[in-house]
Amino acid sequence: MNCYARLLAHYPYVVILVVALVSVTCLVIACTVQKLPEFKDPSAGFETRGTKISSRLIAWQNLRDASGSTNTAVLTAIPPNMMKSAHTSGRSAKNVSLRLRRSRSTGKSDFFCDGLPGIQYSRLIVQGTFGSEDLFSLKSVLSICRLDNQLRAIAGFANTCVLSDNETCCRSWTLANYIAAFSGKSSCMHLTEADVTSLRHHLQTCAIYFHNETLAAACYQSECSGAPKMCTLAFEVLHYITDVSFFNPRMQSNGLTYSAMFLPIATGSGVESYYKSIPAKAFNSGVISAVAMDLGLKFNLFQEYLKSDTLYIGLAAGAIFLVMWLYTGSLFVTVMMAISMGFSLILAYVFYSMIFKLTFFPFVNLLAVILIIALGADDVFIYCKIWAVAKSQKDNGTFEKVIADTLSHASLSMLVSSLTTAAALYGTFVSKITALRCFSVFGGTAVLINLLFMVTWLPASVVIHDKWLSNACGCCVDEGFAPTGSLSYYLAIVLRPFKKLHHSITEWTKVFFERLLPCVVIKLRYLWLLLFVGLLAASSVVIFYKPRLRLPDVDYFQFFDSLNPFELYELKFRDMFWFEREMRDASNWKLPIKLVWGVNPVDSGDYLDPYNTGKLQFDSSFDISHPTSQAWMVEFCVQLRNQTFFHPMMGPHLTDCFVERLRDWMRQPCIALDLSSNVPCCKETTFPFSINVFEMCLSKYMMSLQNTPTYKWHRGVGGPRFRAKTGDIQAVILEFDSKYTFTYKYQPMNEFYNQVESWVVEKLKTAPPGLRNGWFISDIGFYDLQDTLSRGTLTAVSVAITIVLIVLIISTLNVLISIYTMLVILCTIFVTVALLTLCGWVLNILESSTITIAIGLAVDFTLHYAVAYRLSPSADRESSVIFSLSRIGSPVAMAGLTTLIAGVFMLPSSILAYKQLGLFLVVMMSVSWLCATFFFHSILCCIGPHGDFLQFSWPSFTCCLTPSYHVDKTVYSTSAFSDSNFSTSSMTGNPSHSTISETHELEPLRQRTQDHYHHHHLHHNHHHCRYKQRHSTGTVVAPTREQSTSSSAHTSSTLLYAEEEPARDVSPVPREEEEEQEEEEEVTGEIWRRPRNNVNA
Repeated sequence: MNCYARLLAHYPYVVILVVALVSVTCLVIACTVQKLPEFKDPSAGFETRGTKISSRLIAWQNLRDASGSTNTAVLTAIPPNMMKSAHTSGRSAKNVSLRLRRSRSTGKSDFFCDGLPGIQYSRLIVQGTFGSEDLFSLKSVLSICRLDNQLRAIAGFANTCVLSDNETCCRSWTLANYIAAFSGKSSCMHLTEADVTSLRHHLQTCAIYFHNETLAAACYQSECSGAPKMCTLAFEVLHYITDVSFFNPRMQSNGLTYSAMFLPIATGSGVESYYKSIPAKAFNSGVISAVAMDLGLKFNLFQEYLKSDTLYIGLAAGAIFLVMWLYTGSLFVTVMMAISMGFSLILAYVFYSMIFKLTFFPFVNLLAVILIIALGADDVFIYCKIWAVAKSQKDNGTFEKVIADTLSHASLSMLVSSLTTAAALYGTFVSKITALRCFSVFGGTAVLINLLFMVTWLPASVVIHDKWLSNACGCCVDEGFAPTGSLSYYLAIVLRPFKKLHHSITEWTKVFFERLLPCVVIKLRYLWLLLFVGLLAASSVVIFYKPRLRLPDVDYFQFFDSLNPFELYELKFRDMFWFEREMRDASNWKLPIKLVWGVNPVDSGDYLDPYNTGKLQFDSSFDISHPTSQAWMVEFCVQLRNQTFFHPMMGPHLTDCFVERLRDWMRQPCIALDLSSNVPCCKETTFPFSINVFEMCLSKYMMSLQNTPTYKWHRGVGGPRFRAKTGDIQAVILEFDSKYTFTYKYQPMNEFYNQVESWVVEKLKTAPPGLRNGWFISDIGFYDLQDTLSRGTLTAVSVAITIVLIVLIISTLNVLISIYTMLVILCTIFVTVALLTLCGWVLNILESSTITIAIGLAVDFTLHYAVAYRLSPSADRESSVIFSLSRIGSPVAMAGLTTLIAGVFMLPSSILAYKQLGLFLVVMMSVSWLCATFFFHSILCCIGPHGDFLQFSWPSFTCCLTPSYHVDKTVYSTSAFSDSNFSTSSMTGNPSHSTISETHELEPLRQRTQDHYHHHHLHHNHHHCRYKQRHSTGTVVAPTREQSTSSSAHTSSTLLYAEEEPARDVSPVPREEEEEQEEEEEVTGEIWRRPRNNVNA
C-alpha cells in the first residue's frame, strides 16, 4: 500500500496512461477482432439447458432433425434398401404455401380474392375512439372504410400486396368490405344505413349456428347439415372480423366493440418498409382508431427500439454524472469516471468473448450498463468523501499519507461492495437458463473490472485534480478575486446565486445527516424495528401467499411495454377473436406421450449457446429385435393403455405401438392373392419372432405403410428408425395421447409430468437390458422453464446469499455485523419483490435476473454503514451509530439518489426490459436506503456489537519485521495542500473548518473503547499546547514519528511515512513529558519504544 500511495502521489499520470493503454488496446480488439453483439432473435437463450427435460427435448429435436428421406439424413422411417421403391410407389405430399404476390378471384364473387383471411396476413384491431362505441353502425363502418383507403394509399402498399387476376391489389378483409359484398356494392364508401342493418340481421340469424358449432369452416367449401347455406359469408365475418362477444349467447352482448382488419399483405420482414412509411395519424380516422396490430415485425422492430431507447440509458447515465459533478465539484473527475465505466464494460466484453470463449451475447447483458454506472457512482461518492475527511485533519502529514489513509478506508468499502455484488451475479451461474448464466458471467466480470478501475483510475484522477487542476476552473473563482471586467468576473456574478444555493443545500444536508437523521433513528429505534419487521412479514405474505409471485402463464416473451400495439395484440386481442382462439385453443390439444428407445437423452451442445445443440448420441445397448424385447414391448403398450392418464387416439393406429401392429399384420395368409409368397411374414410364424424374421418383416411392414393414405399424418412421429447407411434398427418411438390438455398453468402440467414419468421409470426397471434406457418426453418445454424459474431462482438466490455472507464475514471479521447485514439484505429483497409483485410482475426470466441484481445492490448501503460502524472510535452503540450516519450517510444517500434518478429516466422506454429495470431501480434504491438507514441502525442501537465483541482479526507478523521509513523530500503540511475544488458536500472544506468527529473517519478497527477515546483527546490537547509553546519560545522542533502519530487525531496507524530527522537546537525532554508521550502511543495502538535519553528535534 505504501509503495502504491507513493506512486500515486508522485506519478499519477503513469497510472492513468498504463490503464488507458490497456483499455484502448482492448477497445481496438473488441472492434476489430471480435464481432460486436447482434440481437436478431431477442428471445434466444430464454430457454432451459442442462435439466432432465431440456436434455430430452434437445435429444428429441436432434432425433427429428436426423430423421428424413434426404441423402443427408442419418435415420429413415423405412429401410434404405426400400427407399427407391417407396418413392416410386406413391406420390409425395407437397406443402402448399401462400403465394405472396398472386391470388385468383373466387368463383362465388369477384369482390375478394380466393381464400380466407388468416394469420398469414397483416391485421389490425380497431375500436371506437372512446372505446365504447358500437362499430356496427354506418358512421363507424364508413370510418373503417376510410381507414382502409388511407392505408392502401400509402406508397409501398402496391409493392407488397397480394395481387388478383387483373394485377391489382386484393381487397382488404374488413367489416365495411363485407357489408359492401353482401349488399352488392362496388365500394364500401357507397354504403347506406339499410346495408349495415341488413348484414347485422343476417349475422344475428346465423350466429346461433356459429356458436353451437353447426356452422363451421368446412361449410365454406361444402354445405353443412343443420346450417343454412346462406350463412357461408356469416361464418367469415363472425370467425375473422368480429370479436368473440358479438351475438354470443353466453355473453349476452349484441354490440361490436372490436373488429379485425386484414390487409392483403403477408406478415414478416417484407412489410417493414411499408409500416415505417405509415404516418401515426393514419391509424386514427376520428371515429375509430387502430389500437393493436400484428404485422410479424416484433423481432425486426425490437432491434431498432433497442438502439433508439439507448437514449434513455444515456439520459440516466447523464443524470448520474451530473449529480456526481455537483457532489465532487470536479468536472475532470466526473469525465474520468465516465471513461472508466465505459472501459470497464469494454474490458468485460473482451474477457467474456476472448477469455471465457462465449459466443452468445443475450440482450439481457445490457442490464450490466446501469449496474456498473450505479456501482461506479457509489464508489466515487465514498472515495471523495473519505478523501475530503483525510485532507481536513489538523495534522495530516505528507501527501502520500493522505492518499494511503484514503485508500486504506475506501478500498475496504469498495472491495467488499464489489465482491458481494460480483458474488451475487456469479452465483446465478447455477441457473439452468442460458441467458441468465451469460448475464452472470458478463455482469460479475464487469463488476470486478470496475473495482480495478476504482482503485487505480479513480485515485490517480483525484490526485491529478488536487495537484494541478483544483484552481484551474475559472467558473470557480469568486468575483472578489477575479479581475474586474474579465470573463471570470462576469461568470462568477452569474453563478453567484447557484453557488449560494449549492452552499445552502450543502449546509442543510450536513445538519440533516449529522444531527437530525441520527436523532430520528436513535429516538425512534423501537418503532423502526417494529415497522420493518412488520414489512418483512407482510412482504412474505404478498410473495408466497396472496397475491404471490406467480410463474409466467403465457408462452411468448414480451419485448415491449403493454401499451405497444404489437404487444397489446399478443396480450389482449389474441383471445378476443375466434380465428386466434382456434389456433390457441387447448380443448383439442391432448398432450402426447412420446417414448423413445435407442437414443441417449443427453444434450452434448454448449449450454451457453442456444444455437449449439450438439449431436445425436445413440444407445449402444439398444435391442428391440430380441424376442424378449418384443414381448415386453407389447405388454408395456397394454399396461400403458390401462393407466388413468391414457386417452384413446382417434383414427387408425398405425405406429402408436408398432410391434402390436406388426404382430397383427403378420397374421396375413402365407400365399397372397397374386400367388406370391409372404413367408416368413405370415400367420405361420408365431410371436415373438426370431431376430432375423423380426427385422425382415418389420422392413416389409413399414414398406407396406407407404401405400396407406393416412400414414403421412403419422410419418416422422411414431415407429422404428433405421440407419440410413446400414439399414439396422437404431431407434424406436412410441406415441400415445394422454387425457391431459395442454395449458400454460404450472400445476396441471406438473401433475401430468410427474404421473407419467414415475410410471414409465417404474416400468423400465422390469425391461430387458436392450430396452432399459428408454425415456419419456412431451410438449413440456414451457413447463420446464416454469419449473426452472421456480426452483432455479430460489437456488441461485440461496447460493448468492451464502457467498455474500462468506464475503462479509471474511471482510468485516465480525459475526454479528455480518448476520445483521444479511437480515437487512433479506428484508430489502423481500420488500422490493413484494412491491414489484403488487405492480403486476411475474417470475419470468428478466424478473429473475433483476432479483439477482437486487442481492448485489441491497448489500452496498448496509455494507458501507457496517464498515463505518466498526471504524467508530466510540465504544457505546449510540455513539457508533451517530458516527456511521454522520460520516457515511451523505455519500450513501447520494449514491441511492443517483441510481433512483437513473431508474426514473428509464421508465418512458418502449423496451420492457429497460422499463422494468427502471421501475426496479426506483423501488430497490428507495427500499434499500430506508432499510439500511433505519432498520440496520435500529438493530445496531439495540443489540449491535460494542468494543471487540465477536470481532476477529487476521494474524499479524509485523512484530518480526524491522520497520523502515521512507524519507519524503516534500513534506506537506496542512497549509501546503491545495484547497481542493471538491464540493463541500463531499469534503468538509478547508482544514480550519473541520470538526472533531471528522478526524476519526480513518480510525483503525482495534481502537474502540470510550475511555481510550477521552484519554487520547486529553493528551492530544496537552501535546498541541506544548508544541505551540515551543514555537513561541523560538525553539525549532521537528516532530518525530511518534509525535506526528499522536498529533494526528486517530488517523490510520499503519500508514505513516514521516521519519525522524537530525536534532537541531537540542532541548531535553522532561521525563514527565516522555511518559505522557508513551501513554499516548499506547492509546493509538502504535507503540514504538525508544531510549529514555533520546532527544527529538
